[in-house]
Amino acid sequence: MTHKMRQRQLKIVGVNDYPNFKPNNKGVKINSLGFRLAENYEQLHARIESAIANKSLDKRPTVLPILVGENAAMRSARQNFSANYLATGGFHIAHPISLENLDAHTSNYEIAVFCGDDDDYLKLTQEEISLACSKAKLVLVAGLLREDEEKLKELGVYSFIHRKSNQFETLQSLMSALEINEI
Repeated sequence: MTHKMRQRQLKIVGVNDYPNFKPNNKGVKINSLGFRLAENYEQLHARIESAIANKSLDKRPTVLPILVGENAAMRSARQNFSANYLATGGFHIAHPISLENLDAHTSNYEIAVFCGDDDDYLKLTQEEISLACSKAKLVLVAGLLREDEEKLKELGVYSFIHRKSNQFETLQSLMSALEINEI
């Protein structure tokens, strides 16, 4: 059952879908196996909270959604998906900006995620990906590109998030890459 939850095949609202940042373990039902289904995701949140408390992080890690291309429906869908996907790990999601405005944006983030249509991702230039890399420690793409992933990785993309990816393992990997260590 936890495998299905980690793959987002079993969704628990407030945990791995539409996350709730207000911790509340009161009244949480324990399943017949003797553990809470939300426990793994709670540990991800605790990992970030512990890093903040121990001063290894000064704030909650922030994700910058970067909107790519002209297809507004796909940009919005991928932005909402990536915000939901990453917020379940305890990441703060910043207000999205368009790729055209990225150069003027002065803040730095832990993660940037490109949100758009698959065809628009393939049009990204080395300069555009490098610009995103200069604004964030890790750059992601929201979508499953299969045969074109290696090309984008060579240009600087760290990873891809999509509905078939193991959400829990992806979040753990991002935290490890950002040196947010186990509690």
